[in-house]
This record gives sequence, C-alpha cells and structure tokens, in this order.
Amino acid sequence: MTSPAPRETSAQRRRELVARRLKAAGINDALSKPDAAIPRRSDPRRAPLSFAQHHAWRYQQARPDSVANNLCLVLTATGTLDLEALGTAFATVVERHEVLRTTYHADLGGEPYQYVHPTMPPPIVRIDLGALSARERQQRVDALVAEAVAEPFDLAKEGPLRLRFLRHSRDSHTIVLLIQHIVWDGMTLAAISQDLRNAYELLLQGETPDGTPVHPQYADYAEWEQRTWRTRPSTADDHAYWRRRLTPPAAPLALPYRAGAPTAPGDQGAREDRRLTGTTPSQLRELARAWATTPFVVFLACYADVLRSRSNATDIALGTLAVDRDHPGTDRLVGNFSNPVVLRFDLAGATDFADLVRRVQDGYEPGFAHRGYPFLPLATELTGHDGTGLVPFFDSLVVFVAQDIEGPDLPGVRMTWERADSGAAQFPLVPLGLEVFVREAGIDVQFTYSTDMFDRDTVRTLLDDLESALRRASSAPR
Repeated sequence: MTSPAPRETSAQRRRELVARRLKAAGINDALSKPDAAIPRRSDPRRAPLSFAQHHAWRYQQARPDSVANNLCLVLTATGTLDLEALGTAFATVVERHEVLRTTYHADLGGEPYQYVHPTMPPPIVRIDLGALSARERQQRVDALVAEAVAEPFDLAKEGPLRLRFLRHSRDSHTIVLLIQHIVWDGMTLAAISQDLRNAYELLLQGETPDGTPVHPQYADYAEWEQRTWRTRPSTADDHAYWRRRLTPPAAPLALPYRAGAPTAPGDQGAREDRRLTGTTPSQLRELARAWATTPFVVFLACYADVLRSRSNATDIALGTLAVDRDHPGTDRLVGNFSNPVVLRFDLAGATDFADLVRRVQDGYEPGFAHRGYPFLPLATELTGHDGTGLVPFFDSLVVFVAQDIEGPDLPGVRMTWERADSGAAQFPLVPLGLEVFVREAGIDVQFTYSTDMFDRDTVRTLLDDLESALRRASSAPR
C-alpha cells in the first residue's frame, strides 16, 4: 500500500501552487510560513481547548444524545491477523497520543478544558461470529456497526476511541473503529495507521513497541493556538477581510427543501453515495491544468453552477474545511486541526465555463489565504452563533480529498476500509454536506443531508445535476 509520504508531497505541491497564485494576485498567504516549533504546555495534565475542539464540545454539550460527531470506520481484514497484538498496538497508539486519553470538562466559570489521563486503554469488544452462516454473519456485522455508531460519547467520562474486533474466521475479520470528531480531521487516520503498523510489526517480532508520547502533543498545540492567535501578524488582516466579506452575509439559498421544512432542524440525517460516471480523476486533473487551477476549484465551479441553477441565486456561499498541519510535528499527530472556511462566489452574468471558473477562483483564493482566522469566534461575533445549531454563512459544506487515503497497512493482511453512515447530518452542522474522494479507481461522492430538510429523491437529482455539470465542463471550450 502507499505510504503517507506521497500524500504529504502531493499536499505540499497543492499548497505551493496556491501560494504562487496568491503571490501573483498580491495576496499574502501567512499560513505558508509556519511559526517555530510548538512549545510544551505549561500544565502536563490540563490545557484549554483548541477552536476545533471547542466547537465540537459545545455541540455535544448542547445535544448529549447526538451522534453527529461520531465517525465510524469499518475495516475489513483478510489474512493472518493477530488480534491480541492488534489490541496491544492500539493501546500503544493511545499511549503515544495523549488526545486519545483525554476527557473534557468545564471549570466553575463554565470555561472548558481538557484533562489528559496518565492511562486510558481503549475499550475493545471482541465477538466471534465464526459459528454463523455467511448471510447471518453479514447481518450481524451490519447490526453491530449500526449499534456502535448510534452510541454517543460522554466526553467527560470516556476517551474518544472505541473498538470492536469481529472474527469471521481464521483469515477474515472486521474491525469497527469509532472515534469522536473532537480528535478527528482528514489526516487523523494516516497518523493512527502509521503508529499502529509500527507497533504491530514489533509485537509480531516479539519486541515491545515504543509507547513514548510524541512531541508536540495536541494539547500543546491547543494551548499555543489559544495563547498566540490574537497576536499573530496575520490576525488583524484576516479579521478585517472576513468582516468585509461576510457583512452582510449571502442570503440563504432557496434550495429544493421539503415542504414545511423546519427553520431549526434536528441533526438526523442520511447519506447518498455515488461513484461519478463520465468524469475520471485524470480528466478532472486535466481540466485543472487546462484552466491553470486546482481540481478542487474546477469541482467547486461545477457544484456552484448546480446550486445557482437550483436556487436562482448568483451570490453563492459554500463552506469547506481547511486543515492546518504545517507546523513542525503536527503532521504525525492524532487531532482535529480543521477550520471551517467560507468561500463566496459572485456568479452574476457568468455565461460560460471559463467565466465560471474565474469567478470561483476569485472567491477561492482570498478565502483560502485568510483561512487561519478561527471560524467559531468569527461566527459568534458576526451572528451570535454559539456552536450548537446550524452554522451561519453557508448551507452546504464541501470537503475535497484529492488522493486515496490509506487505512492501516499491516503485515500479512489485506485491509480495506469504508466509513459507516452515522444516521446524522454532517458536522459542522449543515443541511447538505458533500465529501468528494478522488481515488485512482474513480471519483466517489458522499452527500450527507438533513432528513428534516431534504428527501432522498431530491439529493439524487442534485447528484445527477452534478454529474451533468462535470460532463459539460469536460467539453467546454478552453
């Protein structure tokens, strides 16, 4: 399997491309120059929450029964798998990453903090399904996954990781990994997978894996972020940009919502998955080269065109997640380094795809350049948002992953993974969440939607529209 290094190299190339375009446009991208190494925090057991943690914590406090922050990975393992060694390897990962043995509390003034426990082995449920028929076994696996994802985390009483080891036969297993969003972003799986493989290999060789905690730890980052963000050279400029850009905010899109959809929906949701037809990953990359931009911008242009058509709006605002792991040592950490960013596009009068791409590029570049300003205090200042309901500024969130994300690569085992549907809307809470995975085999799209706001047929129609928009882009004059 592919190691994490090529993915990091690809991400670096994309950052360099964007940095060059920003420089050419006269826009300073402060985040392209990371600060010095993050220092150790003042208290080894306690630290403030990062902004990403704070948002997830507030939401869970307001809705303790919610599973919107539950991420469930179902790993299918074929080959010789030592479950005892795997359990010990996971425990070693928890030793190395303090955020996996952390609970969350509020002081007497209501201010949240995280408490790092010296030890907190991950709970592992082991179930042998070998006596069942193949059909019964699959039904039981499906039921166990649904049961696991439906159980919310109590962040004050337990760690953010739970495991189930399901044995089918000597050479076939399912591993159910449930993790809370408070410690998760798109690179968390890579960080877990690398340390898990290292520990598992040593255990198979009869050696003791290294459980020494890494440095920096996520709590170090959280304290550093809270202590320094207001005094960074870019903060005042970022703040001024967002006040100008979001005052007033774009009007809510008149999307094809259900009749009588509530103004304050719950977080019940569903997911519609599709591999796009008619557009391959190589075609998307070729389109990006032809328009001298990134595949993400090309995709955003197509999606924004769909929303423009369906809502009759020309002021289109979309959300995305920027992951800041550029500071030394953060690339290998388990933790949530993501920050919601508002991308706002003026599509009035855009008649052809070339103009559409330019308009989207014009909105994307400055938004990306100012991605370092934390979303939660900005939303609180401008709208009074407290982190507990639908986020302001946009109705749809787009996450674009431009390469395969490998799961654990263990010796003697072929392992694949997929993310289970949690039955909840996407967090940060939006009516319509779109995740795009550009894999070598094809472009996979996952639409996660509020069932209070949309029905499945409407979402399928939006997917049809998106496929058509991408096909039109492929044939547009360049």
